[in-house]
Amino acid sequence: MDSSYTTTRYLEFRFDSVAKAAADLLEFKKLGGCSMVDSMPCAVWRNAVKLAEVSRLSGVQILCPTGLHLAKYYPDGHWGGRMSSDELARLFVTAAEAHCITGAPILTHTEQGTAADKQVDLLNRLGLSLGHVVISHTDRKPDLGYHKDVLSSGVCVEYDSAFRWSGDAGNPTLDLMIGLKEGGLLGLVMLGMDAALVLEKLFRGAGLAVFA
Repeated sequence: MDSSYTTTRYLEFRFDSVAKAAADLLEFKKLGGCSMVDSMPCAVWRNAVKLAEVSRLSGVQILCPTGLHLAKYYPDGHWGGRMSSDELARLFVTAAEAHCITGAPILTHTEQGTAADKQVDLLNRLGLSLGHVVISHTDRKPDLGYHKDVLSSGVCVEYDSAFRWSGDAGNPTLDLMIGLKEGGLLGLVMLGMDAALVLEKLFRGAGLAVFA
């Protein structure tokens, strides 16, 4: 992401070096990776031209969805803040209709991993192919039974808190993955990191890919 309203308020989101990003993804590719998703919408200054160059240099496919992020990431006056609740609801239904026509996958957001089951119920009623749905940040609610119930629908989930736990919490993300592996559900889990700059500083010396 380039310098913008969002990166000024949230410095950890700024990661605008093509060379560093390509180097990280080359490490990722050496470990067997082939594709990644940059889920930050373009209206918060995701740079599609730079991403294309990163993909070319690294050989890693980069998927760039469209969509609307949380209100805090946009300046006053953004169109998302001017829409009524009914208009926003219609926008989400339209996204579901577009999926049904095109088959394009859908990635959703959760707050602290909650209400993924309610999202599944809604998307199922709208006729989506749940195998093409990814529900993000769900490991922030580290309840194994909850995750098994959500995954039993056929959706995928995205975990991105493995490097965020601290103190006496242990690593609930890892615990979830172990539990899901034992239940044969680990193949429905996608892994991410959610922010760029903080993790770049943390892992640059270890040579790990940190692209979120």
